[in-house]
Amino acid sequence: MHSTQHRGKGNPSPLQISHQCDLCGRFFGGGGALSTHRQACRLQQKIRREKLKRKETEANSIKHAKEAAKATSFPVPNRPWENLLQRRRTTQVSSSTVPNPPSSPSLNVLAAPSQPIPSTSNSDPQTGSIRTTYPVSSGRAQEIISADDYREGTAPVPHQRNHDHAPWYPFETRADYEFAQLTLRSSLNRKEIGNLLSLFQRVAQKEDVLTLDNVTNLENTWTAASHLVTPFTCQDISLKFNEKEYMFQYWGRSVWDWIIDLVKNQLLRDKWDWSSKVMERFDGEDWVQFYTEPCTGSRFQDIEATLPSDGTPLGIILYADKTELSSFGTAKGYPVYAKIANLQSDVRNGKGLGGGQLVGWLPVVVDDTIEKGKPEYVDFKKVVWHESFKLVLETLKTPSKHGAWVQCADGVERRLFPFVVILSADYEEQVIMAGIRGIQNKKPCPVCLVNREDQATYFCDKDLKYRSGEESLKLVREAQTLSTNAAREIILNGTGLRAVENAFTTVENSDLHDALSFDKLHNYPGGLAKAHLVKLILDEFDANNAAIQGTRSLIEEWADKFPRWSGLIHFKTILSQTSFQDSNQWEDMSRVLLFLLHDIWIPANRQLRQLLRCLRSFLKLNVLASFETQTEKTLSMISLELENFFKQIAKYSKINPAKNWIIPKMHLHLHILRDIRMKGVTKHLSTKPFEGMHPGIKVLYMNSNFKNVAEQIMKKQQWGYALVYIETEVATYDKQQSSDEESNAPKYEFGRIVLRSPSFYRATPLSIFDFGLLVEDGPKNANIDKVDLEKEIHTFFRSRNTLIGYSLTSNSCIQAFKRLDVLFESKETWLSETNLLRCNPEFYGEPRYDAVIIQQDAGIMFARLLRLFVVFPTAEDKDISHGTPLALILPYNGAVTQSQRKKDLDLEFYHVRGTPQAHPEIVSAHTIIQGAVLTHTYDSSDTRSYFVFDVLDADMFLRVQELLNANRM
Repeated sequence: MHSTQHRGKGNPSPLQISHQCDLCGRFFGGGGALSTHRQACRLQQKIRREKLKRKETEANSIKHAKEAAKATSFPVPNRPWENLLQRRRTTQVSSSTVPNPPSSPSLNVLAAPSQPIPSTSNSDPQTGSIRTTYPVSSGRAQEIISADDYREGTAPVPHQRNHDHAPWYPFETRADYEFAQLTLRSSLNRKEIGNLLSLFQRVAQKEDVLTLDNVTNLENTWTAASHLVTPFTCQDISLKFNEKEYMFQYWGRSVWDWIIDLVKNQLLRDKWDWSSKVMERFDGEDWVQFYTEPCTGSRFQDIEATLPSDGTPLGIILYADKTELSSFGTAKGYPVYAKIANLQSDVRNGKGLGGGQLVGWLPVVVDDTIEKGKPEYVDFKKVVWHESFKLVLETLKTPSKHGAWVQCADGVERRLFPFVVILSADYEEQVIMAGIRGIQNKKPCPVCLVNREDQATYFCDKDLKYRSGEESLKLVREAQTLSTNAAREIILNGTGLRAVENAFTTVENSDLHDALSFDKLHNYPGGLAKAHLVKLILDEFDANNAAIQGTRSLIEEWADKFPRWSGLIHFKTILSQTSFQDSNQWEDMSRVLLFLLHDIWIPANRQLRQLLRCLRSFLKLNVLASFETQTEKTLSMISLELENFFKQIAKYSKINPAKNWIIPKMHLHLHILRDIRMKGVTKHLSTKPFEGMHPGIKVLYMNSNFKNVAEQIMKKQQWGYALVYIETEVATYDKQQSSDEESNAPKYEFGRIVLRSPSFYRATPLSIFDFGLLVEDGPKNANIDKVDLEKEIHTFFRSRNTLIGYSLTSNSCIQAFKRLDVLFESKETWLSETNLLRCNPEFYGEPRYDAVIIQQDAGIMFARLLRLFVVFPTAEDKDISHGTPLALILPYNGAVTQSQRKKDLDLEFYHVRGTPQAHPEIVSAHTIIQGAVLTHTYDSSDTRSYFVFDVLDADMFLRVQELLNANRM
């Protein structure tokens, strides 16, 4: 039944509620549910009886409490949250309104056995009856109940509402509540929730029609959509070991069909590089070759040279790695992802059409309890891997050998020759791919034949002997002809190979040793930083003595105050919380620690000082290796720094000989230069973009029923790929249907700079503008107090009115801002990049005043950005093109002594200082080149000194290197 109730005092607006049971008072969403419930409820009512008798005084006190609660009731507002403040005040009832509760009973005072309180049962107890005796102070009688009553339990008390509002309070409607519940349980983010709300509104306003009315309908539609893209299929693999047959399942999609889908897709027609290329840049004197995309490397060029004259190379990038699907680590998956190297990197590394896709799901071999650990069984597991991976590559065999004519989306017919150009994997996976034995192997490198004991030795590229896929195959096949393991080991021992035929030999021009690539993610942040350099630093502060702990606290205090910057993780307890799984955490920790520890070491602690020199060299390599454009000059810088890094590690080893540096990650980065010249910059080689795809797989696993997991994941992956296809089609359609594209140009744009986040709603006449409103509390407040902003702006205009084109008057207007977007040319890529700079007294709860680089006639100057303005000539003329953007800065142009410069060069810091009488200045915002991160030198005797944080991005690194080189001259 429908019930409309008015509760409490006052005159609340009517509230429509659900169907209600007249027996227990519970609410139900529909009549059918209520009918079913009422039958059960009537049965319960028949067997209910009163089990507890309260004393009259206790009953009265409950009655009084209820009456007092009614006295505090209030009307239900139309928008319930509007009266929250009023409600809080109303419910603060005086102590005289509510009677005092009974005194708390003393639990150890019970009715004496000789003077029992009369029992509630008048009959003789039966076998199995239960007697309960309460403290005398409770006033409750001793209770005896039958065994049946005890088993039945206490009669349920009808649930009472906590308030008289709608049960979905503070949501206005039940639909609002259920929508909020769905978004919370589904872990939708703000953007996804906004998109869902927009969809609902379109349907409600009849701008569109939602025809899906149940889950089956939706799933059937997804199944139909799956036919738009290459499907997954399952194949059985049967292999024998010790006369026992093992069966495995492989799931995958045809890699060649997937490629053809993309090659023919009209939405990608202009996103391809169909040929290798050599790219050079003229530096004023010479043409300097540089490397970016894989097609700029020699591997593309060499393979194209071997193809028929009408052949086109098509490079494939593959990644494989076993991953845990659950947080418990009990369920594992073995995804294989693929990308096409010929696609432009923004498409290839994006999440849309043309981005990386799951193409295979390798079987995870469960260890045989009897065979586990035996060398022959370990070899068998590698056989399973390579036999499975042959199925990944199966559809590439024929076109890689003979080519295949395909009419591409641009209408041109091309004879495509696919080949594996890059294998992206961590070291453990590379060992499997290369078919070699592991870390204790005499030849542990999957790319070259370096001896295990020489992994901590620096070698020039020309001094290393590289593996060859052809030679490896020849040795394996020769070993396979021998009958005993001992005989096979004699053949293979010199190279560390296993007697397993490699899957990659089935695809032409796909030498696996050439395809295996340096992985910056696992070798640098997740390798040398996490497991070695940072670990050694943390060990230095692990001692439990007062001096070390005091220094530790000081460092963590400095870390918490370290400048915030986009892309830099902020650490509150940098030496304490170190259980990170994300390699980005270790990378940023290594960066920050160098700038925190440089002046902390005890003079006698040569070990820590040398460790910091190793860390500085590592951080230089880390940023150099991340360049997205590499020239022969930058490659030369990498070469020199590699040699220096090995020298610094050797020096550290003499101080701390207990530390073992004979590890693969110490050696593998010697191949960086070769890899870049062959296959392009390291971002194309990295596992990082692929590992970013793992979370999606894990979500699909958690949404499965944990049975036949591979099949369910493949099904949802197919739907996801179909969704990407349709999304791209819809986006293109929407763009075509838009007759006049709205301009997204920001309002306050002045050439290469854009001012955002205005402090006030509109520009204000200069004559009435309250500059005092801009002097907020904050660390920069003292500097701003030193300047008369109005006077400084007038002075600036008087000195430049001819250049600006107008003079200030009392009718001129001013607008203040808190953010500046500045476009600058990167010294690394020569492309435009953008910095987002802030001068905000409260940015996410913290003051944020970024440092900047200012262009001056005599060079550059570092400064602190304090304020941003735009001045307009008159109140009537607020044309943006007539506005003059200004910045209030605090310059850091103080002198740094030569002795200090010399000291700083040990760890290659660039030092800037403020002057003792630092005075803020007004400058044209156009003179701001870009932002910078300045961190305190933490010199207690000089609070105006800063170091330029140069290890976060390539552009700032190169700028600081130029400044340091100038100081060395």
